[in-house]
Amino acid sequence: MLFKTINRHLLGKPLENTKLEGEQMPKWKALPIFSSDALSSVGYGPEQIAIVLASVPTLATYRYFGPIVLAIIALLFIVALSYTQVVRVNPGGGGSYGIAMKYLGVYPALTAGAALLADYILTVAVSISSGTAALVSAFPVLHPYHVYLDLGVLILMMIVNLRGTREASTVFVWPTYFFLAAMGITLIGGFYQIWNGTLTAHTVAVETVAPLNQTALMLIVLRAFANGCSSMTGIEAIANGVTMFKRLSKKTPSKRRLSWPVSWQSCSAASVTSSFIFTSCRHKATPYCPSLSKISSAGP
Repeated sequence: MLFKTINRHLLGKPLENTKLEGEQMPKWKALPIFSSDALSSVGYGPEQIAIVLASVPTLATYRYFGPIVLAIIALLFIVALSYTQVVRVNPGGGGSYGIAMKYLGVYPALTAGAALLADYILTVAVSISSGTAALVSAFPVLHPYHVYLDLGVLILMMIVNLRGTREASTVFVWPTYFFLAAMGITLIGGFYQIWNGTLTAHTVAVETVAPLNQTALMLIVLRAFANGCSSMTGIEAIANGVTMFKRLSKKTPSKRRLSWPVSWQSCSAASVTSSFIFTSCRHKATPYCPSLSKISSAGP
């Protein structure tokens, strides 16, 4: 009885299937909620590329930055285009799971669902740990409690999301808009400094070691590309939850109404990622990673 009381206060009353339509949200509220994962991943995706490239002293970090990012953006648009088709064909939601169940059968659908579950687990782990790492870097006194911060944020997000999509959107919509505003201000400041010539490039001392062979160089660049693909997480969220978008007009076709949010999401992620990469390359910013000094100082 006590457990039911606590559960009712934390998670609210159970929602009947007949009332699910009342959980639908307008686009201004649904877009930031379903796009928050894809937009937040641009905060750590480019950094992961730089960490891999900067770990090799002889490798010109920003020489390969541009081609890697262009490849990631091209792949991002290919994936976004495929999910746009998923929304058009299956407006009932479910994403790749719904498509596989409809056209391929149970086992391919279960495979797609299991892959999506693993993707979400890794996405939550990476997003939370990246966010708390930024918080700890700003307030070093919190470093001993880093893991506890991760667990606390995870539990808080779990409780809020279990209360229902509509209530979760009310909690998370404004932090998402604040994040977008902060990113925009940062990029505007960076572009302004580039325009008036006040943004100076940093020079980093590079140790003189033996050059890399072509095989090692290719593997490092591929590793940087794989790490940078974390910027693509969350692209499938809208295709999975299209039924949560409230129809603004019954005259608007469902396929047309629900395909443009995927395009908006992918274009926003691509533009923010490319802008950050451009300003980083002009500034010659080097990510701080304690392991880099250990790698560069390691002798033969």
